[in-house]
Amino acid sequence: KSELEKIAAKNPDMKAPLEYYKDLKSELEKRGTPFFAGDEVGALDASVYGAMCVWTAGGEKNMGFAEEALKKAGLESWYGKVKEKIPGVLEPMGSWPLYC
Repeated sequence: KSELEKIAAKNPDMKAPLEYYKDLKSELEKRGTPFFAGDEVGALDASVYGAMCVWTAGGEKNMGFAEEALKKAGLESWYGKVKEKIPGVLEPMGSWPLYC
């Protein structure tokens, strides 16, 4: 079995990434605002973006399934706006042993 199949077998209620992204898009549309927090980025936007950017870091760090889900769900615009407001999320800062 592939790793994905093993994970799915252990988590039968887990949805595909695209389904979660579609849920986020639907909630954003219900709110009728550019961000989950309203007209400005808030804690929920930062949290969701932080989780998503781990998989859509760009370049060779990009995971295809996440980029595809982002596009298909229609979250690219939201993602780009949050990225502008919260730049450098994946940039190493400070002192931490894993940055070496």
